[in-house]
Amino acid sequence: MMTLSIERIYEESVRGRSPGDRMRLLELIAHDLGGPRPAPSTAPTDRCASADAVARLRRHAGSVSLGHATGADNGTIDADLA
Repeated sequence: MMTLSIERIYEESVRGRSPGDRMRLLELIAHDLGGPRPAPSTAPTDRCASADAVARLRRHAGSVSLGHATGADNGTIDADLA
């Protein structure tokens, strides 16, 4: 049985695709990692739809909660690092 590395799968299946297809794949993976919700539609996309996909993906940025406030509190950061 041959096992494929993630890198090989990426090279063989993803790298040569259009930026829109790669963004769509990224959106599907990000959605999958977010929890048990229905996957977004996989209908063919055009340039505007790709821009919409990028906008939806960017809305997820920073959406992870650490359970406490974060910021420029250098004293706390220094204590955590020590």
